[in-house]
Amino acid sequence: PLKHGAVTAAISAIESDMLEKDFRIFDSRSLGHIYDRLSQQNPSAKREQWVKIASQNQVDILIEFELVTEKKRTYSKYAIRAARLTLNARAFEVSTGLRIASRNSQKKQMTKARMGSYDWNNALSSASTLAGQAIALEIEGDIVRHYEKIGDIGNAYMMIFKGFSKDEEFEIIDILKEMEGDQRTDKHTLTARNKSIEYFELDYFSSLDKSDVERKLYLACKAKGIRIVTKEMTGNRFTFVKP
Repeated sequence: PLKHGAVTAAISAIESDMLEKDFRIFDSRSLGHIYDRLSQQNPSAKREQWVKIASQNQVDILIEFELVTEKKRTYSKYAIRAARLTLNARAFEVSTGLRIASRNSQKKQMTKARMGSYDWNNALSSASTLAGQAIALEIEGDIVRHYEKIGDIGNAYMMIFKGFSKDEEFEIIDILKEMEGDQRTDKHTLTARNKSIEYFELDYFSSLDKSDVERKLYLACKAKGIRIVTKEMTGNRFTFVKP
C-alpha cells in the first residue's frame, strides 16, 4: 500500500535524489491523490490511466516500481534479523511507450525487532531508503543515456511567468519558439500549462546555458515592448514577473 512506511521512504528517496539532479517531478501529494483515484482499477487499466495523466501534464518519463519484502520468518528469539526487501523499477518514455530502464535493488537493515512489529517496519523503511537512493542513481543514468542516444535535448528549464496578460503570454511563447538554442523537435509542442489568471508555466529545452537564456529572453521581450524581470533563478528554475 502507498501509505506503508517502506513505500513512502522509497518514493521520498527517489524524489529527493532526482530533485537534486534538477529533474522536475510530481510531488508526493499529487501522486497520492492520483493513486487513491486509481486504486480500484486493475493493473493494466491503472498503467493506461497513469500514461494518460502523464501525457496531459507534458511528462516525459514515467517510473513504475514495486516493493517486495521478505516473507520468511526467523525463529531464533534472540537473533539479530535482517529486514530485507527488493525494489523493482521500470522507466517508460511517455510519448512512445518505450521502456528505457529496468532496474532492481536489494537492500537489508539489521534489527532485533520481531517481524511485523513497529520497529521491524522502521527497519524496512531504512532498507527502502537505501534501495530508493540506489535505484534513483541507476534510473537517472539510464534516462541520460537514452536522450544522448536519440539526440541531445539540451538543458531543461522550468519557467514561471507571473502578471502577464493573455496577449503577452502568446508573445512570450512565440519568442521562445524562435529563440536561438531552442531544442524542441516540434516547436508547436511548446505550450503553457497550469495556467491561471495570475501565472502560467512551461518547460523549455535549450542548448544555451541559463544566463544566455535569461539575457536573450529579456532582450527579445524588450524588443516586443514586453516588460519583464527575473524575480528568482534557482538551479534551472526561472520565475519571471512583470514590473
